[in-house]
Amino acid sequence: MPRGVSLLENPTLFSRLLALLRGLPGSHRIEFRPRTGGPARQASVQAVTTPSLLATLRDRYPETVRPRPRYELALRGPMAVLTIRGFGDDRTPGVAPYPAFPESVFRELAAKKTAGLIIDLRGNGGGVDDYGKLLLAHVMDKPFLYYKALEMCDNRFEVFRRAGADQAALDRQTQGLQRNRRGWFDVPGHPNSGIQQPREPHFAGSVVILIDGLSFSTTGETTSLFHYHHKARFVGEECGAGYYGNTSGFGMAVTLPRTGAALAPFDTLVST
Repeated sequence: MPRGVSLLENPTLFSRLLALLRGLPGSHRIEFRPRTGGPARQASVQAVTTPSLLATLRDRYPETVRPRPRYELALRGPMAVLTIRGFGDDRTPGVAPYPAFPESVFRELAAKKTAGLIIDLRGNGGGVDDYGKLLLAHVMDKPFLYYKALEMCDNRFEVFRRAGADQAALDRQTQGLQRNRRGWFDVPGHPNSGIQQPREPHFAGSVVILIDGLSFSTTGETTSLFHYHHKARFVGEECGAGYYGNTSGFGMAVTLPRTGAALAPFDTLVST
């Protein structure tokens, strides 16, 4: 299955979304039209469990469930394809942590005099904030601004306390916040704040970035800066992230006392 498909086209995610709407029935009534043509037909099919579904996928479509590295480089003649499926460290034994990966990539491109680079960020839901900046820094040839501001709209969130969250953990998350002129709270000391420096090796070749609607968060931040500084051309669908800033942050799962609904409110940090 190609990366970047919609959630409804993903066989494992579709079943979870369907369960949210219809619960977990023992069978489903479906309507289908045969490939050979003719009128639509109806049939009742038994529901299957997730392990059974994954076993079928492994048997019929092994590429769908095959583990893939979080980031990898492929050299194809004068071009290179850098695939980053998530801005985080790959836990596979022998694979370097992400911060060392961009430098090794651009050293190899410099050694091979690679003229063009395709960066595939389709389906990349984001990850560690400064990992996106590390990617951009290797194509920048002068100091640049990455985060103009990083703010929280408040330093206390009543929903956490009402749900019995660990107050000590909350205090650690909000320690050092500074109220700003508009009444929000600045988050000091983030590595993406303020003027950033280019990193070596510098890549001066042509860059094309592949994106789609499932490119979120950190991916949206770094692609916005690639676009703003005219450092890449883009192919695909518009990102699922905002161009002028990102709303995200730490998450803490809580269960509301009256309804029993489980929530993970994490949209407390705003970067611009």
